[in-house]
Amino acid sequence: MIQLWHGGSRWNGKPEVQAPKQGRYECGPGINLTTHYLRARKYATGGKVTTLVTLSDNIRWLEQAKLPLKDLVQFLDETPRLPGRAALKEDFLQRAIERGMAMDDLCPVERLVNVLINSEALAGKVGLHLADWLTRNGVDAALHRAMGQEQWVIVFNPAIIVKHQVVPAASVKLDQYEMPQIKLPSMPAERTPCL
Repeated sequence: MIQLWHGGSRWNGKPEVQAPKQGRYECGPGINLTTHYLRARKYATGGKVTTLVTLSDNIRWLEQAKLPLKDLVQFLDETPRLPGRAALKEDFLQRAIERGMAMDDLCPVERLVNVLINSEALAGKVGLHLADWLTRNGVDAALHRAMGQEQWVIVFNPAIIVKHQVVPAASVKLDQYEMPQIKLPSMPAERTPCL
């Protein structure tokens, strides 16, 4: 089991992905977790809490997910109220064409998420739509290296959270200040061009 920290409001019932606010989704829309207790505590100021979150072992990571290019383009076409849709789609397709990709070629899903983050297109319902779409297409979470040894996990699929418990500062053990690093299973060599 993977254990990480979340700093924010207390969850009443099961955790849920909330609509991201503009400029507050650096690594994608989802539930943000960290390996560093002090980072979570920073986000827990103002009456919020730090929560120790346990994730299942069988996580399907964004960094390993690939789908046909046509599925990623279809997401851009069908997402309601996607800001800058035409320019996003044109840029995304142009990069694929430059790499010699065909619509049936497998493309890293991470490329789509990065384009949407960099275009600042994921605020509100668009972010919720992406998190839901990723989950339906077999992607549970993303892993991001922050500063130094700190890692962030962005959970798109709350079903991978098997346990969560609010932990008062006085109860945090010294060995919980920095949780163990997460290592992704190795992947086979790249066979198709990517963006």
